[in-house]
Amino acid sequence: MDPASPLANLQLYFNSLLYWIPKSNRSQLTPEPYPGFLLAFNPCRPTSRGSIKITSPDAKDAALIHANYLTTQKDIDEVIQGSRLIRSIMQASALRAVTVEETLPGASVVPDGDAAAMLQYFRENSGSIYHLCGSCAMGPDPQIAVVDERLRVYGIKALRIVDASIFPNVTFGNINAPVMMVAEKDAQMILADAAESTFVQREALAAASA
Repeated sequence: MDPASPLANLQLYFNSLLYWIPKSNRSQLTPEPYPGFLLAFNPCRPTSRGSIKITSPDAKDAALIHANYLTTQKDIDEVIQGSRLIRSIMQASALRAVTVEETLPGASVVPDGDAAAMLQYFRENSGSIYHLCGSCAMGPDPQIAVVDERLRVYGIKALRIVDASIFPNVTFGNINAPVMMVAEKDAQMILADAAESTFVQREALAAASA
């Protein structure tokens, strides 16, 4: 954790299986053929901002996604901080007792303390995995947001988005609970709006027939 931050800025996780993160979203995780474990981290609130663009009028065509990782100093600093924290944890005697060597990044490839080399390793090997969010962010300004506070898409009548893509910020932890909260909250708003619409329609019909 960054001492200057009032909240945790890194999330650590431990996997009792060693594997490579696939470069393709169609690939499956492939375990290494030898015993190992994975101790890794991710920033809780990255500040780098990318873009998503429509590539054609055909809805079946994939969008053009530019993640734009590691383009702010805060994100760069947290990569170095997290890397050094992981290596510090691995110096615990209990972990050293069951560890032969660090395979990735590996001390011979990325000397300890070399921030530039560690950053280059991350630029070449890190990426997003699961828990993606924020591609249709909620906000009051339709110029920079996709949905309003009731998750209605700006400029399109009767269309809402109710999933993790409406998050205006990355959550501090896994997104399962926040997604369920969003779904339950907007289900209530959809029912409320439908009831109000039905009442208005009935009032209009009564007025017209009077």
